[in-house]
Amino acid sequence: MTLINIGFQALAGLCVHYARRAEDSRDQLALVNADLLATRALLADSARDAERLRVARELHDVAGHKLTAMKLNLRALASDPVFAARDEVRIAQQLSTELLDDIRSVVQALRDARGLDLQTAIRALAAPLPRPALRLAIADGVKVEDPAVAESLLRIVQECLTNAARHANADTLTVSLNNEDAGMHLHIEDDGRLKGRIHEGNGLSGIRERVAALGGEMQLGSSASGGLRLDVRLPA
Repeated sequence: MTLINIGFQALAGLCVHYARRAEDSRDQLALVNADLLATRALLADSARDAERLRVARELHDVAGHKLTAMKLNLRALASDPVFAARDEVRIAQQLSTELLDDIRSVVQALRDARGLDLQTAIRALAAPLPRPALRLAIADGVKVEDPAVAESLLRIVQECLTNAARHANADTLTVSLNNEDAGMHLHIEDDGRLKGRIHEGNGLSGIRERVAALGGEMQLGSSASGGLRLDVRLPA
């Protein structure tokens, strides 16, 4: 009976061990999947931006050039006394002017529409984590066009999510991104409680290196609850 009990206990211990390993693997797989989804969202946005820019250039360089040449030829035609009084020439001049203005408006709209969808990518990162809950606020005027900058911002938020979940036992992570006169301001803080002084491990050191590579500045501090507060300022 003693041997049987020992066997059952050993079997139960193995079951618990493998169950924990399976749970850890599942959580790790969910995080990797979220990372892939976030990166794919940024890549898709980057591809759309590149296509919009290509179309804008084509319209400006090809259609705009030919319409300008048409306007010059119509002006020369209208200066000829034989055609000056013809309504067809006057109407053609008016239509070419309006069409050129329309194309310029479309080109400007295509250029203004550029910007990567950081909000979707960041939410995809936070989705598989039961804690902390993400409170995200990106100002309406914020536009990130450079994929390298978008990737760095995404990784900074990802590291803060991981820290808040593993080390601070936080319930909520607040992330805000706003424009400033000198560039962008990323503010992140959690409502957890850090144990002891802030120690820059590999994760925080990696954030500092990313920020420095973009010519920005990073400040670390404690939130009102005793969690981590991070302020990143990037130049325009």
